[in-house]
Amino acid sequence: FLTEMRRRYSLSSPLGPDSCAGQCFKSAAQAAKNDSALLIIGEAGIGKEYLARAVHYQSERACEPFISVNCGGGDPRLIERAIFGCEQTTGRKTCRQKTEQTA
Repeated sequence: FLTEMRRRYSLSSPLGPDSCAGQCFKSAAQAAKNDSALLIIGEAGIGKEYLARAVHYQSERACEPFISVNCGGGDPRLIERAIFGCEQTTGRKTCRQKTEQTA
């Protein structure tokens, strides 16, 4: 499974290493080597989720679950709850497992 995912989500650019996409993939390959969080932002339809999966499957975390959170156009409170796991309701704070803990 992991070999297939690494092949499917390669970090080599079909446009060449000197292209804008090539530089992006080069940065993504560096990010995959680090054990840190990664925030990918950009316009709709440019391949943010593909890039996130590529970084995930090329990293040491490849055997762990991959969870994608789409923050575009969403209610900021719901996004905060999805990422951080807490929600303020009528003066009481309720928490559930954070997305990062789930992943």
